[in-house]
Amino acid sequence: MVIMGLSLTLVGGITFKQLDSSRQLKEIEQVFSLLDQARFNALNNQTAFEIELNGNVLTIKPQPAYWLTARAEPDTSPVPRQHEFETLHFAKQEFSVNANGFWSVAQIVWAPASAPSRQREYQLPTVGIHYEF
Repeated sequence: MVIMGLSLTLVGGITFKQLDSSRQLKEIEQVFSLLDQARFNALNNQTAFEIELNGNVLTIKPQPAYWLTARAEPDTSPVPRQHEFETLHFAKQEFSVNANGFWSVAQIVWAPASAPSRQREYQLPTVGIHYEF
């Protein structure tokens, strides 16, 4: 009984670590998906987006298109979308994607919420046409 309890204690710790890492992987994939979606919407709608990362929150703020600003009412500004993450931590970063799908920065920095000092970088994808000769 003691041996079985001890083995469950050792295996249980490993299982929880794997569960945490799978949650973290799921959330970082969600961040990448949200950024990719913002870039797609910027290209598709010809609208720039401001993105802010701070703590465990990612905020996407659509900017009104330049041709809509002359007719827009003061209270019809686009609503920002916020996404909170349990296992990720972001240093305060602000950047944008323009209406042509180009990022204002080349990379973002994130870290696991359990160890914010272990920062990692993610290279934002570029938009372009690749020619082969």
